[in-house]
Amino acid sequence: MTIPASVLEELYVVEGLSAAEVGELFGVSRHVVLRAAHDEGLPVRMGGLEPGRGPAEIELIEALYADPLVQQALSRYGIARRPPGGPIWQRFPVPLPVSPELAEALYIDCGLAARHIELLTGQPAQTVFRLLERYGIPRRAAGGRTPFMRRWRARSDGRGAL
Repeated sequence: MTIPASVLEELYVVEGLSAAEVGELFGVSRHVVLRAAHDEGLPVRMGGLEPGRGPAEIELIEALYADPLVQQALSRYGIARRPPGGPIWQRFPVPLPVSPELAEALYIDCGLAARHIELLTGQPAQTVFRLLERYGIPRRAAGGRTPFMRRWRARSDGRGAL
């Protein structure tokens, strides 16, 4: 069975149903849905379940926007704030373009994770990783907190900024 592209876009992209939920509606696996989305050039959410959109994510987005290094980078590249809350596709119906310079500023200079860049631009984290790789921007070793998370945790633990 194939899923019409317009229906797939409406359910998966616009309404934000998971690949598993769309698959259930059509009697196919989530893998079939994801493959169809890829084939149609639709934005695919990576990593299984969509991250939570509750208070913790809102707090993270607010912390990103409050960070002085992030504020400077966003200002330098003309990136406006988007209110937190709701799924990423509602906050960014059209993801913002991420240039190699912006990716490097956010990832290297600000110490953000690819997921943080996604929360600020709407570009999927996997797209950010591919951009970093394509332009030879070195990635941090896996594991541990990002420099941004260490700064944020240090401030919220009452120890002040690093």
